[in-house]
Amino acid sequence: MKKLYFSLMLLFGLLAINMNAQSTRTIYLDATLWAADDPVFMVHVWNTGDEDAADYTFEAVTDAANIYSAEIRDDAAHAIFVRKNPEGDMSVIWNDAWNRAYTDIPADKNLFTVTAWEGGDAENPCIGEWSQYGEETIVPQPEEGDKVIVKVLKPETWDVIYAYEWADGKQDVNLLGAWPGAQLQDLGNGWYGLAVLAEANLILNNGGSGEQANDYYITAAVCLEGVADRQDVTVSTNCADVPDPQEGVIPEPQPVNDVDIKVRKLDTWSTMNIWAWGSADATFMAQFTAWPGVAMQDLGDGWYGFTVKSDAWFIVNNGDGSEQTQAAQATEEGCYEVGTDKNGEGHYAINSATCPSEASAIESVIADDSKKAVKRIMEGQIVLIRDGKVYNALGVQMK
Repeated sequence: MKKLYFSLMLLFGLLAINMNAQSTRTIYLDATLWAADDPVFMVHVWNTGDEDAADYTFEAVTDAANIYSAEIRDDAAHAIFVRKNPEGDMSVIWNDAWNRAYTDIPADKNLFTVTAWEGGDAENPCIGEWSQYGEETIVPQPEEGDKVIVKVLKPETWDVIYAYEWADGKQDVNLLGAWPGAQLQDLGNGWYGLAVLAEANLILNNGGSGEQANDYYITAAVCLEGVADRQDVTVSTNCADVPDPQEGVIPEPQPVNDVDIKVRKLDTWSTMNIWAWGSADATFMAQFTAWPGVAMQDLGDGWYGFTVKSDAWFIVNNGDGSEQTQAAQATEEGCYEVGTDKNGEGHYAINSATCPSEASAIESVIADDSKKAVKRIMEGQIVLIRDGKVYNALGVQMK
């Protein structure tokens, strides 16, 4: 009797399991416009009047860019898509122009694509639409070194727009040439484009004239707008009718060269340091570990020298960092002076200047001890310096 009772209980248990078992279906999420650092995408599904709601976590689809899949209950009629970031904050897809946070799941479509992302709340809706997942909807994930198309809406205040790329581990060259990079092609109606390299950091700038957007990491073809100085760019969906740029526009990588510079300090400064950034040369960058940077070589008469890299940006300061210049870049040898004009941040201008002559440089070196005669090689001649005056080999004073 006990065996029969046990068998009936087992049978009813199996029947209950089968009755509660549900078939599933696969849905996909295209999160290209909803990308984030290490996100977790989830979907909450239910039927109208159904208390058995369920949550599912998406998994990345292999060899597809920003495409995720999830197995959900087959009878689910409604869904809310959620993005959870590592910090714990969550974003929700809003649909139907923010009238509701959920979307109806169609029976004949399985791919939900985020089509607008401006914050994910009632003031800045994030909207999506359904389509059928197929081979044509899969965008292969670009590999490092692959070309992808970037289209950008140029700010009206910029005369030109350039793109500069850099990537960790690229120590010898800049990916689009030395700063400011490569100029984008005019595609019409304010849009500009360029074929750039994937898996790299992109900096859009106004031709190196002082304004640049914040870095944007390129993983796939994209359209960008909202370009402004020191601001994040935003992904755009308004470029469907914008043509692609011409092929073969990526220039050959340019080598990073040493550039000798001389800078004349302000009279009120007792010394001068230099701070540099942005070079692909890791050895060069390793010396700049803390502000105010590295002491420059005192050349005398208020002039200081340093060897920078052709792709680096630099600032000079008064040695303790309490006063500094604006940023500058030198792609060839030259001389500069710290100006007296300041920008809105209180940083001094750094202007091109006439280089000091070798004679004046030598005289300044011996100015502290004019009694000592010192031999120097200047302009290929043996010269004698005595009492602050320079004489040639025949004893004739040189001017």
